[in-house]
Amino acid sequence: MAQPVGRGLEWGREARFGATIEMVTHMPQLTDTDRPLPHYEDPPLDEVAIGVQFEPLAKFSAAHLGAYWLRIRSRYPTVEDNPPMPHRKEASEIGPVQPENIIRIGGIAAPRCWFIAEDGSQLIQFQRDQFFRNWRRHKGAETYPRYPALREAFGHDWDEFQGFVREEGLGEIQINQCELTYVNQIPKGSGWETFSDLTRVFTFLRPMRGNLVADPEIVEWGSKYKLPDGRGRVHIELSPAFRARDFAMVMTLTLRARGAPSGSGRKDLLAWYDFAREWVVRAFDELTTSEMHSTWKKRS
Repeated sequence: MAQPVGRGLEWGREARFGATIEMVTHMPQLTDTDRPLPHYEDPPLDEVAIGVQFEPLAKFSAAHLGAYWLRIRSRYPTVEDNPPMPHRKEASEIGPVQPENIIRIGGIAAPRCWFIAEDGSQLIQFQRDQFFRNWRRHKGAETYPRYPALREAFGHDWDEFQGFVREEGLGEIQINQCELTYVNQIPKGSGWETFSDLTRVFTFLRPMRGNLVADPEIVEWGSKYKLPDGRGRVHIELSPAFRARDFAMVMTLTLRARGAPSGSGRKDLLAWYDFAREWVVRAFDELTTSEMHSTWKKRS
């Protein structure tokens, strides 16, 4: 089955291969923010992750994961243990890659748990310094519930989580970053059969001229874009994978926005997610071709 992707594919178990070429640039300013967002009736969206990173909770221990599960178990009856995610903060400027910072308890990496709903499509991830809520196509036939519903569900679960932290006396939640990730999977046979066909799917790819490099064996691409007003950055990655739930070959287009909200209140978080969602959706629309927009039933 497909696994959650809050930090790109590093959370998943998709089979990946090849090397990535990255470009760093500034995302252009929107000139008409009042125009409707593009809407697709049948988008290739496979997963959405909405998350918060905060300074490590001072009095957290592994036992609190079990205590939290008791609180939400009726809605999330399945639990899975997973390695912790690194604590990362989006830098204002691109610089040398810093060593990953894994939060530890007494020298042991702090655990991370997934709390999974009965149908497998909704889950919560919790570790000492991060809280994420994911929707995913677990079996493949699930209907995308749309961003407003996921936003509302996140708000509810986040409020409940904050109440748990207060009641358990785990310390103040000091938010330092928000994250919104959209993972799209375009299977082989949907607009493309070979990697040379991907120019019909993605606007940023162009046909190669010449004989030696005309037909690539693998295509991967990565780019980073600054959001305006210092509100973060959008990371975009394209890579081939074998989808875990059915082993189908897909091209995975991940759009991940990270940045700091203007404040720590619920309203501040949701405002940042709304802002990030607009950029992610418009970027997806610009990165994909009108031919595929028809396939995905674009209506605006």
